[in-house]
Formats: sequence, structure tokens, C-alpha cells
Amino acid sequence: MNTPSRGQKKLIAAFCGIIGLGIMLWKTSQVVSTHLTSNWPQTEAEIVNLRSYQSVTSSSNGRTSTSYMFEITYEYEVDGHTYEGENYFRNRPYSTGIRRHRDDLVAELRSEEKLTIYYNPNDPTDAFAVVTSREDIWVGFLIGSCFLGFGLLILFSKNQSPYHFPHPPTFR
Repeated sequence: MNTPSRGQKKLIAAFCGIIGLGIMLWKTSQVVSTHLTSNWPQTEAEIVNLRSYQSVTSSSNGRTSTSYMFEITYEYEVDGHTYEGENYFRNRPYSTGIRRHRDDLVAELRSEEKLTIYYNPNDPTDAFAVVTSREDIWVGFLIGSCFLGFGLLILFSKNQSPYHFPHPPTFR
């Protein structure tokens, strides 16, 4: 079994580190955005439109991937003015690889007569229904940390085969 060269290890380590840092920075931006909007006022909104759909993408190797999404439109009133909103999450559109998750959320929204939304007091057209969940943020940090840690482990490991023993083991 050939071991990777020091240059190959650095390349793999850099790749893992960049992915890990990217995920962690993305999740940090969500934490900041969540913190900045946590004190925004809330109001009740009426759901005007709710539509489920799916998007199928194909890769160059012929594999397909399906994302399950929904669009929502709601109306709400602030200081006597009526506004229309489309944002469900603050930081991203709703998308999942599991149809049942999307369908359960859409069914729950259909059963609601009103939806609680949060709006920017300086710009009431900026509104959303759900702040990104803390679980989502911490799972992202964990995944990013794993990539970063794996990259550092590769970078600082000795250049030897995982099957190389400095002294052959003795079994008795």
C-alpha cells in the first residue's frame, strides 16, 4: 500500500480545512443574524398561498438528487399597513432531501389559520416566520469542526503507513 506524499497530504488537509472553516463561517453568520433579529417584533400573518414542489438535479456522472421544497406567501399588518412576505426561514429557503419532512411541515402550516412572523421594525417588508433552529446551527458547527480537525490531523500526522509499527508487535 502506497502512502500519500507530503504534498498530497497538504492538499487533502487544505481541502478539508477550507470546507470546515467555510461551514463554520456560514453557521457563524446564521448565529449573528439570529441574534440581531431575536428582538424583532412579531405579529400574526394569514397564509395566502402554500405550494409544495420538488427539484431534481443531475450530476455529470448520471446520478440524480431530489430536493423537496415549498413556497409560502403570507399577509400581515404593521401600523395599519398591509405587507406580503415570502420568507419562511430567516437565513435560507426551505429545502430538504426527505419528502416526509417537507410534507409534515406543509401539513402543519395548512392546519394553522395564522402564522406568527417576525418583522424588521425599521423595514416591515423584511419578515420571516422561523429563525434558524439552534440544533441546525450546532450540527453545522460540529460538521465543520470534524472537517477542520480531520484536515489538521492529516497535516500533522507523520508520513507513514497506518500499518507501519516502529517495533513489531508481539503477541503471546
